[in-house]
Amino acid sequence: MHRKERGFSLPETLLALTACIGLLSLLWLVSSTSLGLTLVSFKTGSMSPTMPTDTVALTVPTPAGEIEVGDVITVQRAGELPITHRVTAIESGTDSAERLLTLRGDANDDDDALPYEVSEAGRVVAWIPGAAPLMSLMTQPSALGLLVIVVGALLIWALFPEKGAYTSTARTGRAAHRRTA
Repeated sequence: MHRKERGFSLPETLLALTACIGLLSLLWLVSSTSLGLTLVSFKTGSMSPTMPTDTVALTVPTPAGEIEVGDVITVQRAGELPITHRVTAIESGTDSAERLLTLRGDANDDDDALPYEVSEAGRVVAWIPGAAPLMSLMTQPSALGLLVIVVGALLIWALFPEKGAYTSTARTGRAAHRRTA
Protein backbone atom coordinates (compact mmCIF):
# COMPACT_ATOMS: atom_id res chain seq x y z
CA MET A 1 0.00 0.00 0.00
CA HIS A 2 1.40 3.38 -0.99
CA ARG A 3 0.99 6.20 1.51
CA LYS A 4 0.75 9.72 0.17
CA GLU A 5 2.89 12.14 2.16
CA ARG A 6 1.97 15.77 2.48
CA GLY A 7 2.54 18.75 4.76
CA PHE A 8 -0.07 20.47 6.83
CA SER A 9 -2.32 22.97 5.13
CA LEU A 10 -2.62 26.52 6.47
CA PRO A 11 -6.01 25.87 8.15
CA GLU A 12 -4.66 22.72 9.82
CA THR A 13 -1.57 24.57 11.02
CA LEU A 14 -3.61 27.48 12.40
CA LEU A 15 -6.02 25.07 14.09
CA ALA A 16 -3.10 23.20 15.70
CA LEU A 17 -1.57 26.49 16.84
CA THR A 18 -4.90 27.59 18.32
CA ALA A 19 -5.22 24.23 20.10
CA CYS A 20 -1.71 24.61 21.57
CA ILE A 21 -2.49 28.11 22.83
CA GLY A 22 -5.72 26.80 24.37
CA LEU A 23 -3.86 23.91 26.04
CA LEU A 24 -1.22 26.28 27.42
CA SER A 25 -3.99 28.53 28.75
CA LEU A 26 -5.64 25.60 30.52
CA LEU A 27 -2.30 24.46 31.97
CA TRP A 28 -1.67 28.00 33.27
CA LEU A 29 -5.17 28.14 34.80
CA VAL A 30 -4.71 24.82 36.61
CA SER A 31 -1.14 25.51 37.77
CA SER A 32 -1.79 29.09 38.88
CA THR A 33 -4.88 28.02 40.80
CA SER A 34 -3.41 24.91 42.43
CA LEU A 35 0.18 26.12 42.99
CA GLY A 36 -0.47 29.83 43.54
CA LEU A 37 1.74 30.90 40.64
CA THR A 38 1.54 34.57 39.70
CA LEU A 39 2.94 36.81 36.99
CA VAL A 40 4.63 40.06 37.98
CA SER A 41 5.44 42.80 35.51
CA PHE A 42 8.34 45.18 36.15
CA LYS A 43 7.43 48.85 35.67
CA THR A 44 10.80 50.25 36.82
CA GLY A 45 14.43 49.45 36.10
CA SER A 46 15.36 48.75 39.73
CA MET A 47 16.21 45.11 38.90
CA SER A 48 18.25 45.93 35.77
CA PRO A 49 20.24 44.59 34.06
CA THR A 50 19.03 41.10 35.04
CA MET A 51 15.34 42.00 34.90
CA PRO A 52 14.89 45.32 33.06
CA THR A 53 11.72 47.40 32.74
CA ASP A 54 8.89 45.47 30.99
CA THR A 55 10.10 42.07 32.22
CA VAL A 56 7.45 39.54 33.27
CA ALA A 57 8.45 37.23 36.14
CA LEU A 58 6.84 34.01 37.35
CA THR A 59 6.61 33.78 41.15
CA VAL A 60 5.89 30.85 43.44
CA PRO A 61 4.58 31.36 47.00
CA THR A 62 7.40 30.50 49.39
CA PRO A 63 7.32 30.32 53.20
CA ALA A 64 9.63 32.92 54.79
CA GLY A 65 11.74 30.16 56.37
CA GLU A 66 12.72 28.89 52.90
CA ILE A 67 13.79 32.27 51.51
CA GLU A 68 17.55 32.78 51.24
CA VAL A 69 19.86 35.74 50.76
CA GLY A 70 20.19 36.29 47.00
CA ASP A 71 16.63 35.20 46.15
CA VAL A 72 14.52 37.65 44.15
CA ILE A 73 11.13 37.90 45.83
CA THR A 74 7.88 39.81 45.51
CA VAL A 75 6.56 41.29 48.75
CA GLN A 76 2.99 42.54 49.18
CA ARG A 77 2.78 45.99 50.78
CA ALA A 78 -0.33 47.35 52.51
CA GLY A 79 -1.89 50.10 50.44
CA GLU A 80 0.88 50.03 47.81
CA LEU A 81 1.91 47.99 44.82
CA PRO A 82 4.00 44.90 45.54
CA ILE A 83 7.78 45.25 45.25
CA THR A 84 10.16 42.77 43.66
CA HIS A 85 13.78 43.01 44.81
CA ARG A 86 16.69 40.79 45.83
CA VAL A 87 17.08 39.65 49.46
CA THR A 88 20.27 41.09 51.02
CA ALA A 89 19.70 40.11 54.69
CA ILE A 90 17.35 37.97 56.79
CA GLU A 91 16.51 38.32 60.49
CA SER A 92 13.98 36.59 62.74
CA GLY A 93 10.52 38.13 62.85
CA THR A 94 8.03 38.62 65.65
CA ASP A 95 6.92 34.98 65.50
CA SER A 96 8.68 31.80 64.41
CA ALA A 97 7.07 31.73 60.94
CA GLU A 98 7.96 35.34 60.09
CA ARG A 99 11.21 36.84 58.88
CA LEU A 100 12.44 40.41 58.47
CA LEU A 101 13.79 40.65 54.93
CA THR A 102 16.06 43.44 53.77
CA LEU A 103 15.69 43.96 50.02
CA ARG A 104 17.51 45.91 47.33
CA GLY A 105 16.99 46.33 43.62
CA ASP A 106 20.00 45.18 41.57
CA ALA A 107 20.31 48.66 40.03
CA ASN A 108 20.01 50.45 43.40
CA ASP A 109 22.98 51.54 45.51
CA ASP A 110 21.14 51.21 48.83
CA ASP A 111 18.84 48.71 50.50
CA ASP A 112 15.13 49.55 50.67
CA ALA A 113 14.36 52.02 53.51
CA LEU A 114 12.77 49.46 55.85
CA PRO A 115 12.86 45.66 56.11
CA TYR A 116 9.70 43.74 55.24
CA GLU A 117 8.17 41.40 57.81
CA VAL A 118 6.70 38.42 55.96
CA SER A 119 5.51 34.90 56.62
CA GLU A 120 5.41 34.19 52.86
CA ALA A 121 6.61 35.90 49.69
CA GLY A 122 6.57 35.16 45.97
CA ARG A 123 9.97 33.78 44.88
CA VAL A 124 10.87 34.59 41.26
CA VAL A 125 11.62 31.34 39.44
CA ALA A 126 11.61 32.50 35.79
CA TRP A 127 11.36 35.72 33.80
CA ILE A 128 10.99 36.98 30.24
CA PRO A 129 12.43 40.43 29.47
CA GLY A 130 10.18 42.61 27.28
CA ALA A 131 7.01 40.53 27.74
CA ALA A 132 5.05 43.04 29.87
CA PRO A 133 3.58 45.05 26.95
CA LEU A 134 2.15 41.86 25.42
CA MET A 135 0.76 40.74 28.78
CA SER A 136 -0.77 44.19 29.30
CA LEU A 137 -2.28 44.15 25.80
CA MET A 138 -3.88 40.75 26.41
CA THR A 139 -5.75 42.10 29.42
CA GLN A 140 -7.51 44.81 27.40
CA PRO A 141 -11.17 44.03 26.56
CA SER A 142 -10.73 45.10 22.92
CA ALA A 143 -7.75 42.77 22.47
CA LEU A 144 -9.59 39.87 24.09
CA GLY A 145 -12.64 40.50 21.90
CA LEU A 146 -10.47 40.58 18.78
CA LEU A 147 -8.76 37.36 19.88
CA VAL A 148 -12.14 35.62 20.30
CA ILE A 149 -13.21 36.76 16.81
CA VAL A 150 -9.93 35.63 15.21
CA VAL A 151 -9.97 32.24 16.96
CA GLY A 152 -13.63 31.73 16.00
CA ALA A 153 -12.91 32.60 12.37
CA LEU A 154 -9.92 30.23 12.31
CA LEU A 155 -12.02 27.41 13.74
CA ILE A 156 -14.78 27.97 11.19
CA TRP A 157 -12.23 28.16 8.36
CA ALA A 158 -10.43 25.00 9.51
CA LEU A 159 -13.46 22.89 10.41
CA PHE A 160 -15.75 23.70 7.50
CA PRO A 161 -14.31 22.94 4.07
CA GLU A 162 -14.89 25.17 1.10
CA LYS A 163 -17.85 24.43 -1.14
CA GLY A 164 -17.16 21.57 -3.51
CA ALA A 165 -14.34 20.06 -1.45
CA TYR A 166 -16.42 16.94 -0.79
CA THR A 167 -18.65 14.91 -3.09
CA SER A 168 -21.16 12.31 -2.06
CA THR A 169 -22.33 9.20 -3.76
CA ALA A 170 -25.24 7.00 -2.81
CA ARG A 171 -24.30 3.55 -1.50
CA THR A 172 -27.09 1.36 -0.35
CA GLY A 173 -29.18 4.27 0.86
CA ARG A 174 -26.36 5.99 2.81
CA ALA A 175 -24.19 8.82 1.62
CA ALA A 176 -20.46 8.20 1.54
CA HIS A 177 -18.17 11.19 1.47
CA ARG A 178 -14.96 11.36 -0.50
CA ARG A 179 -12.56 14.29 -0.72
CA THR A 180 -11.80 15.31 -4.29
CA ALA A 181 -8.30 16.23 -5.30
